[in-house]
Formats: sequence, structure tokens, C-alpha cells
Amino acid sequence: RQGAREGTLLDVATDQIFIALFLRNLRETLTVDESEQGLRLEFRPTSRFSDKPVRQPEHIRTIESERAHSTALVDNDYVVKIYRTLEIGINPEIEMGRFLTDVAGFANTPALLGSIELVEDDQRSAIGVLHAFVLNQGDAWTVTAAYLDRFVDEQRLLAASETARESEDQVAYMRYMSQVGRRVAELHIALASSKDLPEFAPQPTT
Repeated sequence: RQGAREGTLLDVATDQIFIALFLRNLRETLTVDESEQGLRLEFRPTSRFSDKPVRQPEHIRTIESERAHSTALVDNDYVVKIYRTLEIGINPEIEMGRFLTDVAGFANTPALLGSIELVEDDQRSAIGVLHAFVLNQGDAWTVTAAYLDRFVDEQRLLAASETARESEDQVAYMRYMSQVGRRVAELHIALASSKDLPEFAPQPTT
């Protein structure tokens, strides 16, 4: 309610029609121009979006996330994130995602498929992003927390005179961590792979 006016506020972040429009507008590289107000809404796909078929979404579910944005999983194909807090400037998720997807071709992070940005007087604010969904069993934080819970429980059961032995669980966990380290190193190599873009060019250590 605003004075005598009454209205209804709808949250469309996981609405089927909204998601379908989001995908269609990205496919068409649509720009909504409100020149009288000095506003522009830009839908910008990446090179990887053309690989994906665009169809009417059927299954949309909310993924628990921070309050600053809403995240939805669409048909096990896409992850749609809508930012609830607008921040003026280059969005690092979009900047890094475009570089890793379109320039470096880095395969070990979910591909950025597109973004929506609001442009007002040449100042950009991110509205939303679209990533490819990668089937997974959780993130490194979840795996680590679960492993540490089991490890601490095992230590509590040991007698004071016993020495902890390396378990199968620990061997598997160390293998995971070795893989994480390798992927992080490959990520940094990918980020330093272009000398043509000044924002990603390697800088000397001084």
C-alpha cells in the first residue's frame, strides 16, 4: 500500500514465464531501450549459449543462497541467478565468467551462458546471470566439513594410548584435495593466458 494506492508485489525469480522470457531474450541478444529515461537493459549471451536448446522450462526449483540474490535450477540445464541488490560497476562474476568461457575456454568451471545488465548514463549494474548446470555431489566446503566431522568422531573413540592411523576416508579426502589444488592452479594459468586484455594481463611481482 502507498497512500490510497494498493498493489501486489510478485517475486518472479523462479516463475516459469519469467525464466522463459529470460532465455528467449538472451537468445535474441535483446536490448530494451528506454532512451527518455536514459535506461537500457542489455541481454548478452556468450558463445556457449548457442550450443544449448531453448525450450519452455518445465521444472524450476529454488536453490538456497545468500539474500543478496535468488538462484534457480532450471530443468537440470541452467542455473539462473537474479541479483536483488544492484551495484554500479563491473560485476566480477560476469567479467571472470566471460573471460573463462569465451577467451580462455576453461572447461573446469560452469560455463557462463549470458548476463543481463542495466545501463544508466553509461554506468552498468548486473541484474542477472545464466550458467550451465553441472551435475555434482556438492562443493569442496561441504565435502571438507563432512570429512572433518567423521575425523573428529573417530578421534574421540581412540584410547589415549592409541595412535591415529591413516584411514580409507582420509586417503579419499586427500585425493579430492589434490584435485582441487590442481584445478585452482589450472584456473590461475587460464586467467593469465591472455596478454591482449589489460585487465587479465599478468603483472610482474615487485
